[in-house]
Amino acid sequence: MKKITIRDVAAEANVSLAVVSRVLNESGYVSDEARKSVLNAIRKTGYQPKHGAMRADRQRQRLVALISLNAEISIMYTQLVNRFAYTATRNDMSTVLFCTDRINNATLGKYIDQAVSHDVCGIVIAGYKERRMSEELRIKLVEANKPVIFFERIAGCYGFNKILVDSYTGTVTATNYLIGKGHRHLLYISRKGSPDYELRRKQGFLDAVQAANRTDLIYSVEECRSNDKEAGYQAMKRGFEADPEISAVSCWSDVYAIGAMQYLYEKNIRVRDQVEVIGFDDILSNNVVPPISSIHMPVSEMCESAIGLLNEMGEDPADRPARTIMLEPKLIIRS
Repeated sequence: MKKITIRDVAAEANVSLAVVSRVLNESGYVSDEARKSVLNAIRKTGYQPKHGAMRADRQRQRLVALISLNAEISIMYTQLVNRFAYTATRNDMSTVLFCTDRINNATLGKYIDQAVSHDVCGIVIAGYKERRMSEELRIKLVEANKPVIFFERIAGCYGFNKILVDSYTGTVTATNYLIGKGHRHLLYISRKGSPDYELRRKQGFLDAVQAANRTDLIYSVEECRSNDKEAGYQAMKRGFEADPEISAVSCWSDVYAIGAMQYLYEKNIRVRDQVEVIGFDDILSNNVVPPISSIHMPVSEMCESAIGLLNEMGEDPADRPARTIMLEPKLIIRS
């Protein structure tokens, strides 16, 4: 015998899944006519609401979905996932985790459906790599009728909550620090083909050296196609071969910085004494020898902001305006 689901109820009542969810959970506005249609459809189809879908049970346990890239893409996501789960637990929430190696317009919809099936109180997305949100995905997110939070900026993502990190300012700060220390031959190791919000890191470097307005500054950018230390090694090699007088290197990530340090070590060039290296993320930079400076990503603040938004919004985002929270990274100096 076919199992009756909420989709059958929605089809019988000729309403959206969101309307059925509001009726079942007694949350959000539903017209009297639509409510009657849903209740009649429940009786007609014989649908049995899950215990987790009832309001009393939702008050006992709140589930939040985190859709994240896995650690093989970037080690930062390991830290993010761990911190998010910890922060959720402190706020009497449990985390339903979806880890994958790709989050885009084609795949995210599947994870949204799975999250909604768990009757979560909100959906947080980390690592969405599209330059523009598709209209099909936008409609799916709206119809889910759940608070949605992105940990990045995406073109076309108006109407959804965003928690952003001002990576541009972080790289500007690091570059100004290096110039202020007297470095005149600079290299930036960047990620190639990243979404626009990540390319802001490279732009911060370029704007900072141009704003310095010094005729004695020589700088270059080497781009990496992958996100591993070998890519950082090769970028450092290319940069040093083009300009053997490089005395400072700013990197798109700590992983690239480690690769750059390996190349310098093999060339008997002392990090700090001869070439200063600065990473980004501040996840690995304190665990290398010697420890290096890095731009610290405010991962704890990101997670606290996300959970705070969910607590503020409740479970019906329909009548609440989307919010954008901008956090600023901090340059951690190690000398």
